[in-house]
Amino acid sequence: MAKVVVWTQAYNAEKTLRRAMDSILQQTYPDFEYYVLNNGSSDGTGAIIEEYAKKDSRVIPLSVEKNDLEVSADFLPSILKKTSAKWFVWCDADDRYNTAYLEKIITFAESNCLDIASCGYRKIDSRTGDVIKERVLKAPLILQGDDFATHFVEYRGFTIFLWAKLISVDMLRKFYNPKKMGYHASCSDSVYTLNWFQKANRAGVYAEALYDYYQYQTSVSHAETYIDLGGYLKFWNATKEFLESIGPISQRNEAFLHAIYLSLVEEIFQLLSASTFSSTKKLEYMQELLREPNMCKALQYKNSGEFQILAARPQLVERIRIWIAQQCDESFKDPLAKQTLDLLDTIWNDAYA
Repeated sequence: MAKVVVWTQAYNAEKTLRRAMDSILQQTYPDFEYYVLNNGSSDGTGAIIEEYAKKDSRVIPLSVEKNDLEVSADFLPSILKKTSAKWFVWCDADDRYNTAYLEKIITFAESNCLDIASCGYRKIDSRTGDVIKERVLKAPLILQGDDFATHFVEYRGFTIFLWAKLISVDMLRKFYNPKKMGYHASCSDSVYTLNWFQKANRAGVYAEALYDYYQYQTSVSHAETYIDLGGYLKFWNATKEFLESIGPISQRNEAFLHAIYLSLVEEIFQLLSASTFSSTKKLEYMQELLREPNMCKALQYKNSGEFQILAARPQLVERIRIWIAQQCDESFKDPLAKQTLDLLDTIWNDAYA
């Protein structure tokens, strides 16, 4: 039986940590070592970790005094160096694995000689417990060689985020570098995870949803003080570079890249709309987004293909127009709002020139 390292880092997670830890300790696959880091919490997180460690010897409690993801990540290289485990998985402190996850995903990975395996997941509304979204496949998918390019549209959504991935410890030993991860940038975990798929000789996606990701209202969060446009752009560029590294980009994948870009624009737009920034700050952010060259390319791309978000570009532009109008009075006496609207119209009109 192959041993697994399970990793959770928790900051002020006393309300959710028991759910996450129970989902690991109740796994039908018992052979794992579970490292749980108290990342400088000021609530009862540390006490919960110690409580579980006393009950189950597989729980290995760790702590740092300050909530700094880059400092806490320094634990992993030493763990990977000394462990006899074959596999590694990550569980966020506010999420949950299906109790059969390890058994199913390890069997899947080992029977198909994989370096990394992902699985389906469900996005859960933390307030109601309702399933907001479920991402699954009709059948398991194995990727090798040309498959990484051919099936990119099908598997790309399973390459994002650190969680719900079973990763070879040997591969992590070779390629894990916490200093390059950039924890504080938006989408940094997805950039890093995509890099692991790029390093893999064989990867796979288990079709079933085995991870529950809980969506919190506060995750619209950092919009209150900061929106990292650069982080989102870095993620998109990493996706493009991933495709370029596995061969010429097909027309389908090129259209999908533009669709991905617009999905990120939608997310940024939602964050901006939900933020408490001043109208001036919001309009400045919007201008920065509109001036980004890939925004022009995505809006002006001629082929919608199979992707609904490309076909729905007129509706997106109209929503942004209405939103700009809401940032000022109806007469558009605010020069910044008028300038932002003119910029949007110039880009959009050029798409049909």
